[in-house]
Amino acid sequence: MLTEGIFPSSEAFEHRLKEVLVEIEENKVECTLWEEVNEDGITERRKLQGVSSNGYLQTKEELKWGVRFAWRNSRKCIMRAHWWDLTCVDLRGIKTSKGMVDAIINHAPAAYNEGRIVPTGKFVARLQATKLTCGQHSSSLKDVLTALDLCSGHISS
Repeated sequence: MLTEGIFPSSEAFEHRLKEVLVEIEENKVECTLWEEVNEDGITERRKLQGVSSNGYLQTKEELKWGVRFAWRNSRKCIMRAHWWDLTCVDLRGIKTSKGMVDAIINHAPAAYNEGRIVPTGKFVARLQATKLTCGQHSSSLKDVLTALDLCSGHISS
């Protein structure tokens, strides 16, 4: 990351690394983990109590760098020669499913570019899952379905 220009110096890299380690430490939670144990040639999975972290929030530059290099290194993608042209749209600030759908629909014409496809990655925040029972829908799911119904005329025309 230093040689690709993400960080202007090794000191800036070290500073960001310390910030990330602090954020990971602050996000630790007690949880159930799985451990694979190999005894006598038999692999078993066992539950155990442990500590996990939700990680850290990447900066826009780190996100763009990571996505571009992941695309460049994916062997099966025929478009990976265009990895440096990938446009990253950071939508992580949007917290509702309706907002996400609206933003994706609004950014779609730029990616389509009148038929000259622009490689584009759109990144949204992970929403908290809600438990649904049969026949019930969360309001966020209703928002998504409503937004898709509303935009279906725009997509097909």
